[in-house]
Amino acid sequence: MLKSLEVFGFKSFADRTRFEFDSGVTCVVGPNGSGKSNVVDAIKWILGDQSAKSLRGKDMLDVIFNGSAGRKPSGFAEATLTFDNSTGLFPSESTEVQIGRRLYRSGDSEYLLNQAVVRLKDVKDLFMGTGAGTAAYSIIEQGRVDQILQANPTTRRVVFEEAAGISKFKSRRVEAERRLERVEQNLVRFRDIVTHAEAQWHSVQSQAGKATKYREISEELRELWTGLAADEFARFNQRLKQRELEFAEANTTLQSLDEAMHRVEREQEAADNELQALESELRELQRAGAVERERMASLESTVRHQTVRCNEIAVEVARLRTRRSRLLVEIHSAVNQRDQSRELLTQLEHEFAKARETVSAKEEEFSLLNKQVGERRSDIAKRRNEFKEKQQLRGTLQEKLITGRSQLDGTIQSEGEAQLKLEQVERNLQQASAERQTRRQALHEAESACREAKEQHERLAADRNSLLGQQSQADTLLVELRERRSALQARLSILDELESRQEGIAIGVRDILKRAKSSRYPPWNGVIGLVRDLLDVPLEWAPVVEVALGSRAQLVAIKSLGPLLDYLQRGPAAVEGRVGFLSLQEEGAIVEHTDAGVQRKSAPRMSRVDLTGRPGVIARADEVVAEFEGAAGLARRILGDTWIVDGLDVARALMSELAEPCQFVTQEGELLTADGKVFLGTMPHESSIVSRKSELRQLRNEIHQIERGIESCQDRKEILLETLTTHDDRIDEVAEELRTKSLLVTE
Repeated sequence: MLKSLEVFGFKSFADRTRFEFDSGVTCVVGPNGSGKSNVVDAIKWILGDQSAKSLRGKDMLDVIFNGSAGRKPSGFAEATLTFDNSTGLFPSESTEVQIGRRLYRSGDSEYLLNQAVVRLKDVKDLFMGTGAGTAAYSIIEQGRVDQILQANPTTRRVVFEEAAGISKFKSRRVEAERRLERVEQNLVRFRDIVTHAEAQWHSVQSQAGKATKYREISEELRELWTGLAADEFARFNQRLKQRELEFAEANTTLQSLDEAMHRVEREQEAADNELQALESELRELQRAGAVERERMASLESTVRHQTVRCNEIAVEVARLRTRRSRLLVEIHSAVNQRDQSRELLTQLEHEFAKARETVSAKEEEFSLLNKQVGERRSDIAKRRNEFKEKQQLRGTLQEKLITGRSQLDGTIQSEGEAQLKLEQVERNLQQASAERQTRRQALHEAESACREAKEQHERLAADRNSLLGQQSQADTLLVELRERRSALQARLSILDELESRQEGIAIGVRDILKRAKSSRYPPWNGVIGLVRDLLDVPLEWAPVVEVALGSRAQLVAIKSLGPLLDYLQRGPAAVEGRVGFLSLQEEGAIVEHTDAGVQRKSAPRMSRVDLTGRPGVIARADEVVAEFEGAAGLARRILGDTWIVDGLDVARALMSELAEPCQFVTQEGELLTADGKVFLGTMPHESSIVSRKSELRQLRNEIHQIERGIESCQDRKEILLETLTTHDDRIDEVAEELRTKSLLVTE
């Protein structure tokens, strides 16, 4: 029972005003303009009325006291209803229930239940089934009584249900159905998410397996490279030790050769000293012979003694010549050993540069010694010539000296042979030097070949890294394509399931399609399919076309209406719900079959008005779709009267200009029909029959393109793998060639 109403700042009630509705109060009376209607408006406003028009205003802020000549405007409006709940009418333990509402000039508002802030839904639920509400029978405006009396049974039934308290349960049923629909939608989304997650999980699991295998192979490769490096280091270390030993042996041999050379030089110097002493003695004898020539006869015995002495000197000279020859042989042997040492040093010169410099210094010293030996040899030859002259002079002294001279000539001949041998040794030395130069040239060429092989190896390695990068990119692209394909296939599976269940298609239409699929007799064998199945609608236009089609999307296309009408005339067809048929041969003919009977209608005619190019006009609806084979002219027949525009303002302006009726649909899904009706609301769900069919076609096309991309990527990977194999073989060949050249350089 209503006990009181308290208002403050609401419309004409600037001050806080309280109305007490005691037992027996049945009406509120007063002169015009006293605020009687404002009391009813306050009650409706508290109960949750959201229409400013029903509250006799243009804007909801109009309910706030706007001020007068002597009063300032109020900052907010407040109204409170108090109900007696002693009978337990409301689901509350309190004996009184207060419902309030506040509205501030900032636009903020709030609802109060027993001074606690609540939602509008809570207020509506509280009054549900009590007959109190903005649209309930408890508040009836002027003229509505006659409207209720003249209303159809359906409208009167709503009033009676509200009075009987049934509307509360119907509202709960609608709310429960909405919740079930949301749960179903969430379930579909969750299935989509689960399918996508499973596909990603399989992909990630595959990637994890590949990553694990990659780590194992990388670890094995690292161990192999480490072992190979250790083996290479051990081999190089062993070769280095071997070269050090050879270098030490060469140094020892060189030192022994130097010592032998010094010893030979000392012996040669001693022989030269002895020869010089003998030549000095010979000169003295020659002088003595010249002085004593006049006393030849008396000094015959002295001559014989000198002859003996000369023979002894000749023997000593022969001995010295022999010793000199032996020394020359030793020099030749030393030269050969020196050549061998040079060859050994040539082999080691790339590994021991300092040793090569030392050997070069020794060679220069040896050349200097050879030069000194040559100078000594020239001096000896000069002295030999002088000795020959002295012998010729001495020949006049004694004939017996002829024998000694002959022996001396033989010695000279032996010395000439030794000289020839020495020249041969020098030629051999020059030949060895030429061979050394040739080997140096070959070594230089081998080094150049090594550099070229190394550069080629580096180029091949760079190319291989580039190919590996391309292979990695191909692998990444392949994984992305496969993941994309899995996601699209999951989405396709969901839509296929909805399509197989014919979700969104009326029960009667399903029944007709089932009959057409299983029957070979008329009229069902003339059924071609649904209108939406005969139109190829791009996915981006599918929601707009679905709004434009409306219920026509579920029209059953049939070749001719004659067999169908004959069939229906023979007897009623058991069809559940409402089914529409469209004849493809009889233009403009549509038949609707219901439980109540058959009704024939005309299909919409194509508009003869051309709005192409007008501001805000996008296209005619039939121009954005295509028709499948056998359905020529279908789009023009059912969509020829519909134009797609930017917004409702454009549609209203065009509607006012046109004499011929047309309907307009916006890209947001708003529809303005030819008879002036406006339909608003959200766009159709993505699984609606037209959008679903368009998305299925697009998904299949995308999956086909992705599969072609996967095949192309796999072919690319195979080509890269073959190229990598060829590069690896070439790298091995170049590495082997580089190893061979390096061995040649080392040797």
